[in-house]
Amino acid sequence: MQLPSELTLTIGVFASAISMIAALYLIHIWRTNPRRLPTDLSLMFGVSLVFQSTNTLLQTLITSGILPNTLESLRIRSVVIGLVVLPIIPGLLNIWAFRFKKYHNRVVLGVLSYWFTVLLLAPTVEILMGLLIPIMIAIMLGFIGTFAITWRTGRLEEVRSDFMLVSLLIILTSQILRVPLLKLGISILSDILNAAGTIIAALAFVVPLLQSRAPDGEAPVSLTSSAIS
Repeated sequence: MQLPSELTLTIGVFASAISMIAALYLIHIWRTNPRRLPTDLSLMFGVSLVFQSTNTLLQTLITSGILPNTLESLRIRSVVIGLVVLPIIPGLLNIWAFRFKKYHNRVVLGVLSYWFTVLLLAPTVEILMGLLIPIMIAIMLGFIGTFAITWRTGRLEEVRSDFMLVSLLIILTSQILRVPLLKLGISILSDILNAAGTIIAALAFVVPLLQSRAPDGEAPVSLTSSAIS
């Protein structure tokens, strides 16, 4: 499937810019919170979106033909993608496996070791993607569960949990279909889905900023790791 390179470039750059704006906003929220913790979701997602913005831009440049579509390029992107998913693992573990906190560092180290071993040793694009995508899917499923709960309970006023659910489902679909679409030569469809999911994820954080504040000056619920409890 061929699209005008200008359109592909415009979609990707726009998604990257929106993602970066949302990232800076989230990091600002975390910095201004007097009770901030390193596992707060605002920091986790802020850092994640910084690198997601970079990943979207790199993916766009490759799809548009500005950068070469090679195994080496994918290795570079995989480093960036690792920086997208790895920072949010501690927050995810703190939410769903708090009782096993003593094992959290081991889990993070194990995932980190696996990720970069595959990144360095995988001999082909298909094998590299096939071994890393399941890790990404597992992390996405964890946050789909998280935002399903916050959507139903309304615990996170600083995030549109419904937007995040839609975003994660779109990105999850793009990752599941990526290898089959790559074999068919139409991986650009996965790129477009990923860009759309990135934009929606960014809007999930930006939209509440544009909405009215809580009545009587009451601060909204903070994006902390305990927000779904």
